[in-house]
Amino acid sequence: MPASAQPNDIRLICGLGNPGAEYERTRHNAGFVTIDILARRAHASFWKSEAGCMTCRIQLKGTDGEPCPVVLAKPQSYMNTSGGPLSTWQIGRASCRERV
Repeated sequence: MPASAQPNDIRLICGLGNPGAEYERTRHNAGFVTIDILARRAHASFWKSEAGCMTCRIQLKGTDGEPCPVVLAKPQSYMNTSGGPLSTWQIGRASCRERV
């Protein structure tokens, strides 16, 4: 992430899914698959556990053509309760709700 990036500049892209091997290749994990594809395209390989989510940080080109810091998140609760981990993650940071 560039040193000049401010917390309010960071975007969050969250992909919903269900944890566990039984959901790994089902429609229930389309969000997780999408996040994995974005991470792979950005050559991201470092994931960490934060506030009940697996997260990684990447750079995407913003609408102005400049690099934009983005956090990819996969909440590790079931899809119906994924708001809890995402809310906890956001409370711990100064990101804007409009950028989720």
